[in-house]
Amino acid sequence: MPQGKLKVKTNVKPPQKKNKPPKKEGGVKKGKFTFTAKNQTKQQVQKFQKQISKSINANIEAELMLKAQKAHEGKPFHTIGKESAKK
Repeated sequence: MPQGKLKVKTNVKPPQKKNKPPKKEGGVKKGKFTFTAKNQTKQQVQKFQKQISKSINANIEAELMLKAQKAHEGKPFHTIGKESAKK
């Protein structure tokens, strides 16, 4: 004789799904996104890092211009975004 109850299949409805807010359809994001820091010290650090990166890039550009000018001594050297390139 079987012990316990017989297993019976029942048709119980699943619990209702919670309402989620609708997602914004922005598509694919491309490129680098930087977000601002929330407190003042982090903002200052971020500004300092950006200033350092700009100065490093400027120095690298200047070194490359000097190397390029040495390689092509007879030819004029123009860079994009400079006054000499516009003239």
